Amino acid sequence: MAQLTDTSAIQRLVRGARVRIRTQWAVEGATTATVFAAVVALVSIFAVRTKTIAPASGIMLLVFAGALIVIGAVVSAARRLDDEVVARRIDRASNLSDRLSTAIAFERVMRGGAPNDGETTQELMQAAVRDGVRAVPRADLRKATPFVVPRDWKYALGFLAVSAIAAGLAIPQPDTTPRVLGVNPEKARPGTEIVIDGENLVPPEVVR
Repeated sequence: MAQLTDTSAIQRLVRGARVRIRTQWAVEGATTATVFAAVVALVSIFAVRTKTIAPASGIMLLVFAGALIVIGAVVSAARRLDDEVVARRIDRASNLSDRLSTAIAFERVMRGGAPNDGETTQELMQAAVRDGVRAVPRADLRKATPFVVPRDWKYALGFLAVSAIAAGLAIPQPDTTPRVLGVNPEKARPGTEIVIDGENLVPPEVVR
């Protein structure tokens, strides 16, 4: 097998594009997850403010909400991304007529030792790979992998705003102040049963 052309320039270009694509995917995933995280945070805030759950449980829910955002970013960024697909994306954005993706595809074939039609085919593949390497300086990485505003940013911002407002709202709480409304009888000799009538007292007591 003839010596293969050095395609490190193409690989560096593809790695740079891959980082930009995954970064965009991570932002997209985190933004979408923020919608769900804001809902969890909102439920947690209301539950704590209404004393449905303990403050410690509310803090755990808030931690979980934050974790959701991180998980969303990681899962989104971890999707499979093939070098040839990335190269084709650069080709189309830079009008390179599939030179980069063809070079990657042919290099894979030659490195894998796949059957071919002979020396002429090998030479044509090598020529295509060299052509791809020469096209690298014309590649527009930023145009091929632009950073854009996430699709769900409005929803995420809206839910975060609602959660922030809810955190600052004063939720009416029932009055739990103990009150004594009366004693029956008001006067009695020692040893007489006395019934205390009131509100928000511990279970009614009989004082002797």
